[in-house]
Amino acid sequence: MSFGWSYGAGLYKQKQTREADLERVKSTARQLIDDPLTSDKRRVRETLSELQEKWQDLSVRLVQMISYSVSFTLA
Repeated sequence: MSFGWSYGAGLYKQKQTREADLERVKSTARQLIDDPLTSDKRRVRETLSELQEKWQDLSVRLVQMISYSVSFTLA
């Protein structure tokens, strides 16, 4: 039943390769918030917050998936 482990590990690796993308998005959002021409800064902050929340949720779920797969394989 190593499929679950390798699948979860593969997803985790893909997530890690997207870390740089996330940092670029966060940087762009901060630039928008700091830009005096941005009219709806509140919406940018909310969207950035939602993105960070979902990223954290993804991290937690991937760790749970990998942990469950490992414990299932060992059982």
